[in-house]
Order: sequence, then structure tokens, then C-alpha cells
Amino acid sequence: LPSASASPNPSPAVSVEARQVDVSGDEFSFEPVLIKAKAGEAIRIVFTNAGRFPHNLVIEGVAQSQIIQGGQSDSFEFIAPATGEYPFICSVSGHADRGMVGVLEVE
Repeated sequence: LPSASASPNPSPAVSVEARQVDVSGDEFSFEPVLIKAKAGEAIRIVFTNAGRFPHNLVIEGVAQSQIIQGGQSDSFEFIAPATGEYPFICSVSGHADRGMVGVLEVE
């Protein structure tokens, strides 16, 4: 019965309704450098390595991609945390220092 499945069922699990945000990274930057979300929103990041070196995307304390080779993509999902700014970086040694940084801004 549709009425039974249509009732709200809050869950901490990310649903198929996650909003997709495409992010690319190369030597040594991310595009975009700012990701905006609302607290509690389900987000799916699709990270593409557009560079030659291995890269990843780590939203500190929230979620992260795998380290991937040039030309590869990886995706991960999370529920946006409480209001605030959460830095994201490439955690490969030296890459954040060279500019692979950005911010998840949650309102």
C-alpha cells in the first residue's frame, strides 16, 4: 500500500535523495573551493582527479574519498553536520600546503 511507504521515516542513513556535488582536483587545487549545504542535508560528493598525481578529498571530521589516480573518480555520501565551516583538503603529503584546500559551509 502506497500510504504505508509514504509515511516519513527519519533515518541517519543517507538516502537515494542525496544531492550530488561534483568536485575536481588537480595540481594543486579543487574546483569548486566552496561547497554549501544545509545542516542535516544528504550530500553525495563525486570527486574526480583531473591531475597527474594521486589525490583525495577529505572533509575534516566528516567524510572522505579514497586516494585515486589521475583520471579516476570516487564518490562518498554523508549527512551535513551542524552549522559551521568544515575545511576540506587533499591529504596526500604536501598537497594541502600547496593549495589543495576548500571549505564545506553548512548553514
